[in-house]
Amino acid sequence: MNTIDNLDSIIEKSFKNITEYLDKNNIKYRSPKLRIMESTWLFRNIPSIIVFSSPIVTGALSYIDPSLLPLYLSTFPMVALYLWSMEDIRIPEGYNPITRTIYIAKKPLGRVIDRIIDDLSSKKINGSSVIGLNSPINNKITYPLYIDSNNIEKSVAKAVSDIIIGHGISHSIVGEYEHTASALGDLIYLSMNGLDRYPEAYKIIEENVRKCKNEEDYVLMKDPNYFGSCYINTVLHKNNFSINIRKEIEKIKYLSEGDSIRTIKRYKIN
Repeated sequence: MNTIDNLDSIIEKSFKNITEYLDKNNIKYRSPKLRIMESTWLFRNIPSIIVFSSPIVTGALSYIDPSLLPLYLSTFPMVALYLWSMEDIRIPEGYNPITRTIYIAKKPLGRVIDRIIDDLSSKKINGSSVIGLNSPINNKITYPLYIDSNNIEKSVAKAVSDIIIGHGISHSIVGEYEHTASALGDLIYLSMNGLDRYPEAYKIIEENVRKCKNEEDYVLMKDPNYFGSCYINTVLHKNNFSINIRKEIEKIKYLSEGDSIRTIKRYKIN
């Protein structure tokens, strides 16, 4: 399967399915716009462009020290070369709260999907089953994935797109913090796809909770996406997958980083 060829339709379908799921559950929010791009370079590096080019602009316009202008200008080619040579970053998603737009970059998303498919090629998958999928966001949490052995590529592409789009839409509901968007995004993915029906999914969630509890606090705190996922896995396990998503959203909106860590660490698991 060439994932790049039909990624647009996969992404658009994930966006449509998630918004319909939220509407069906009476989740009140302002629906964001979706913009599909080829790569992450532009929307990820605008801040870098501003930072790197500001000395040049300042030197050209301020006349504070005209003798330094040749030095400023001589750095521009190096800065431009550096920016153009930058590789796409790991997470192929961005959210602009001002325009309420989710940006999805196809090339890095396609690479994530292809990498997971390659990893699965060495595993024997018979029929339809639930397996573990490494997180395309933090690579630490494992997601349950319902997979059809006759169409592994489609199953993986749909799941990865659902997770990424769910994270982006979650920003429009619970705000800019990564830990809250990860918590809600994971909850949307798991609930929307009915994974609570499968005992294998519960086992994967339990393994996540044990791993999260054993992490040192500083390891968790370094990655808000990670401990946000850890938080919702803990809540799901504690409640045996039975969660009212509307009530949980209200909790997540006001969830601090400290409360996330305390919830994870204080939960007793046999």
